[in-house]
Amino acid sequence: MRKHCRTRAPRDVLATIVLFACMGCQTPQDADSINNPFTVSGVRVEPDSLNAYLAAHRGFTSRGGEMRCAYRPLGQERNRLFVWAICSELLAIDGHLIDGSGMSLPAAFEIEVESGNPRIVGVEVPEDGNRYAPSIRRIFPASTWRAIFSHGSRHEPAAGLYGQLRVEAAARFRLPPAAASEPRRQDRGKPITVRREAPHSGPTLDSAARRVVEFLRGKASFDQIELSDTVTLYVTPEGGGGHATFARKTLRNQAAWRVKSGANVFSFVPPAGMTRLTTKVGRHFNCNEELLAPKVPRLAHLPHVGTRLQPENTRSCLQTWNVTFVFDSSVRPRVVAAIYDQWEW
Repeated sequence: MRKHCRTRAPRDVLATIVLFACMGCQTPQDADSINNPFTVSGVRVEPDSLNAYLAAHRGFTSRGGEMRCAYRPLGQERNRLFVWAICSELLAIDGHLIDGSGMSLPAAFEIEVESGNPRIVGVEVPEDGNRYAPSIRRIFPASTWRAIFSHGSRHEPAAGLYGQLRVEAAARFRLPPAAASEPRRQDRGKPITVRREAPHSGPTLDSAARRVVEFLRGKASFDQIELSDTVTLYVTPEGGGGHATFARKTLRNQAAWRVKSGANVFSFVPPAGMTRLTTKVGRHFNCNEELLAPKVPRLAHLPHVGTRLQPENTRSCLQTWNVTFVFDSSVRPRVVAAIYDQWEW
């Protein structure tokens, strides 16, 4: 059994350094920390039980598959266990792993030990939108905040978890090990064509995002863009944090790309006169270029492209239209979400 370093988290946020400075503790980037077990009241809590509970109580599927999870420990306070988890619905079709639904988020488990047996009695995850940060501080101890809020950076605790799930899925479906590193998608019932480009190469994602922008501007047809079976449209916390999920066929009409958030309804259709397009793979735009994780952390682990439209003679970032498009984990990227962020609301 691996030795774990356990510290009581102080209230002061500066004490977050304890999580990383403690001798013998594993940092979120350690590969062998994936699915490390916990010990509560001297009893081992199996990783499989935590992953299965999270998948059953918080997971969802979209293609009739089974959602599986993997986690990296963030910390522990007595009978409360804190992890960052990625859950993914993976299917085996024609010898390839196909992605379905997925999520990436921190989770807090509560454990009871009865007669020497551990039992999971609940799991809590943060809220969305502008309630995300306050709920993190309510649910998780200060010693975990640094790791949680680093999601989307090079220190993110999710690193390696999705790859672990693919390796496990390849073994479960008795596929060759190479299948774990070859994301594929099913092309609407047709046989899968193996493409030789790298998954989610910059040009592929950039081109996909540009086509969606052109569709929203009325310059491209719906058949020229790739959407998932359902797409969730978000407004960032500054605009109220609203979101809604639509069926692919509904979004054939540009006017359907709209979300009620608070007292307002926001249209994703760019205003007339917006002609200068800027895109950036792996980034989000508002007034400045930034990481997506602080805005919508549950989506930050997925491939995404920030897009910005502005008039030819822009004098201020107040005049920009900003949407980040989030794609599934496949070679031919499909939009699964879009995040609207107007700098001046």
